[in-house]
Amino acid sequence: MIVSLDVKYHSQYLFLPVRRGDHSLLGVELIADFISDNASVRIPPGLVLSRITAEQRLILFYEAISLLEQNREFFIQNQVLAWVSVDEIIVSALLSGVALQKRVSELPFLEFSLTEDYPGLNAGKAHPQLNALQALHPLLLANYGSGGATSRAVYEGMYRRVKLDKQFINRQLSPSTFEPFISAIIKQISPCCDTLILPGIDNEIARRHAIALGVGAVQGRLWPPVMAASLASLIE
Repeated sequence: MIVSLDVKYHSQYLFLPVRRGDHSLLGVELIADFISDNASVRIPPGLVLSRITAEQRLILFYEAISLLEQNREFFIQNQVLAWVSVDEIIVSALLSGVALQKRVSELPFLEFSLTEDYPGLNAGKAHPQLNALQALHPLLLANYGSGGATSRAVYEGMYRRVKLDKQFINRQLSPSTFEPFISAIIKQISPCCDTLILPGIDNEIARRHAIALGVGAVQGRLWPPVMAASLASLIE
């Protein structure tokens, strides 16, 4: 997709790994990246996503689905999950589009990722759209603790996986409080989902510490994102 701001940018997707405690690949998060046509300038994704139209958001989503279709064999053969971000515009299209539902139904490894600022999230499983979406594919909460919503949907078991908010962790913790805080979160959240994901793991020491505490999976600069052509490198 081409986006025109001060200069023209085109979109591409990167695959950000999430790994289990034994180093195996649990899944990849699809991250939209925007670069100028001459590849000399990158723009923060949040800046672009806040300025594009609803139609452009849908185009980005379709690009992600097409990319997963092209790499379907990799995900199925290696039992790797893929998380694609959705908002209310995309969810509406999913719930009203039979053809789109058929396409995503053929991607059994796909899970939808949403954030705490999703409208009406505090309704939990009483949220009509999200309850219907959950029936199509499992959900991941991408930023638990950001302050955008209560924990009702988490405690009701609406999410297959929950990822903690990196800024929330950094804001609340000092080295002396990290272990008791994370241990408390694990105790509260782990019974409500299949996997609790801890982001911000940037070195091997942090990885070992997180896994020792019982976190289900980790993500961070220790495992940089890759392009679609390099997906196989994540399992080598």
